Formats: sequence, structure tokens, C-alpha cells
Amino acid sequence: MATIRLEGLSVFGHHGARPYEKEAGQRLEVDLALEPTDDRAEHSDRLGDAVDYDHLYRTVREVVEQQSFHLLERLAATTADTILSRFAVRRVRVRIAKQNLGWTTGGRAVDRHMSALRTKLGASAFLLETVVGVGYRLANAGPAQGPTGLKGSSK
Repeated sequence: MATIRLEGLSVFGHHGARPYEKEAGQRLEVDLALEPTDDRAEHSDRLGDAVDYDHLYRTVREVVEQQSFHLLERLAATTADTILSRFAVRRVRVRIAKQNLGWTTGGRAVDRHMSALRTKLGASAFLLETVVGVGYRLANAGPAQGPTGLKGSSK
């Protein structure tokens, strides 16, 4: 199964532990690596079977631009949780780079890897079905029950 990578997504947000970081805001670079729940798009060549890259970028912008966190770790985890709940992906890796960390070593990135609940279930993963925009439900369990469905994460 393929891994989908979107790299260098440029977004602007108000995140940081220091007041000036939140006041002025800063440009962040986000990289994503996603593993779809199935390989239909690889075989069908249909857009409807693939992860919508535009919707994915809008989701990243929504999280980064509409929320504010002290820690990049929390921003990355929230981004990953949101992606896992809205898209048919088994796991997602979120890397956020912030240029002005003020370190003499030049470090600039926080990498957060979130695994979906399916990964934890291993061979029993077939019991879960992705409900795009909601999260998960038991396969063949009837209509989704709204946003209270289970979300995948490494927590």
C-alpha cells in the first residue's frame, strides 16, 4: 500500500510558549505522510477513491490558523487527530517546522507520529469502518452516531 506525502505546506499560525510568538504569529511548514485504509485508488485511478489533497490542505490550515497552542507537539497531535477523524487513513505522520527557535544549532522541527486505532487492533482491524468526517464505527453496525465515534490516535 502506498504512502501519500504532502511536503512543504506553508501555513501561518499563532503558536508558541512566549507571548511575542503568539502575538506576531509565524509561518510554519507542515509535512504529512499518510497511509490510506485501502488501496482502491491505486487500482481504480478514480479521484473518488483517493485522499482529497485540497481538503487535506484546508484541514491543516483550519487547525493551524484557527487554534493556538503553546507547544508544537500539541499542534501536531491536534492536526493528526483531526486528519484521522476526517479522512480514510490508517496512520498519519505530522512534521511541523518553525524557523525561529532561537537555537544556535539551527534546529527547527517537531515530528509527531500518530497511529490510528486500526494499527493497535492488528488482525482485528477489519472490525472498524472509517466514517469520513466522524471517525470510526464497527463494521456493519448501521449508521454513524455523529461526532462521538471513536478516533484513532496513539494515546
